[in-house]
Amino acid sequence: MKVAVFGARGRTGRLVVEELRRAGYEVVAASRTGELVVPGVDAAQADPAAGQGVAVAT
Repeated sequence: MKVAVFGARGRTGRLVVEELRRAGYEVVAASRTGELVVPGVDAAQADPAAGQGVAVAT
């Protein structure tokens, strides 16, 4: 299953990304900057407040 995590660069988001990876999920780390959060995780630049964030991250 593929999971998009918004706010992945924050303290809690980063922990969520790492935990999902350990559980075997395919993770897309979405943030406003699109910078890589965790090695081996796809990164996407997306802002859900802009109305198009979910489509960009998936």
